[in-house]
Amino acid sequence: RSHSLASPLSLADDAYLVIEAADRKRPHVRIDGGELQITGNHPGSELTLSGLLIEGALHATGELQRLRLLHSTLVPGRALREDGAAASALPSVTVEATDPGGAPINGAFRLQVAFGITGPLRVPHDADSVVLLDSIVDGLGGSAIAATGSDDQPAAPGTLERVTVLGRSCFRKVVLGSEVVFTG
Repeated sequence: RSHSLASPLSLADDAYLVIEAADRKRPHVRIDGGELQITGNHPGSELTLSGLLIEGALHATGELQRLRLLHSTLVPGRALREDGAAASALPSVTVEATDPGGAPINGAFRLQVAFGITGPLRVPHDADSVVLLDSIVDGLGGSAIAATGSDDQPAAPGTLERVTVLGRSCFRKVVLGSEVVFTG
């Protein structure tokens, strides 16, 4: 089945939200407007998406502790054209480094992707970590992983194991496990 997910989404302080597929199901989720904005400054809040096929992108514009993508696909390019090509080269995940007033946010943010497929990832340089396990990150012909607002500045420290990264990737520091492939 296909479902729509309305944007924006605001999480409560020190709380978590899990959107998870039922066993043996693979729901197709279309984000209204193409981008789910995770808003508000909510220290300790966490969002987990599990078992989903998602058309659209995730954009944390407020404070968020952790974003987990488990057994999920964020369609690289946010959607596919009729010929199967990516509809855009925009990031699948963007996490802001500052709030609208310019104050730093997301210094403790952690992005965790396990058994997933995504397009480009943009995570603040000062965030806690990017952990990728058994996944594919497709840079769509450009940078796959970089700091927010950049294509060539280092993102948060990364830990990768059994991952394929298609395109350039920039980390402040990286720990590699076994079977990691970089094409850029």
